[in-house]
Amino acid sequence: MSTDHPGPNIYFLDIQLNAAVDGIELARRIREVDPLGYIVYVSIREDRAFETITSMTMPTGFLSKEFMFDAEKFKPQLRQILVTIQDHLNQVRSEPAGLFRNQERWFFNSVAPR
Repeated sequence: MSTDHPGPNIYFLDIQLNAAVDGIELARRIREVDPLGYIVYVSIREDRAFETITSMTMPTGFLSKEFMFDAEKFKPQLRQILVTIQDHLNQVRSEPAGLFRNQERWFFNSVAPR
């Protein structure tokens, strides 16, 4: 995984992957190189939604594949996640550059206010 991530980056991850790691473990690895990225889980496994929250990957949202082909149900879910991301970006951009705390981690905000 490249450490070149000018961001903001949004990652849509399936929980169940046909790979050596699942989506939650992949999110942990993404957090190591992109702590400010937005992680959105996309899965049919709604029973694992709580696990995504407790996994310390700080997900931005969870999209159910159950509604993926039902635009009336899927679009509001996706729209809410994108609005959440946009609101966060607006907040970050209005703050002066410097250190800020997100849960138990400190980050440097290099985004200049507009």
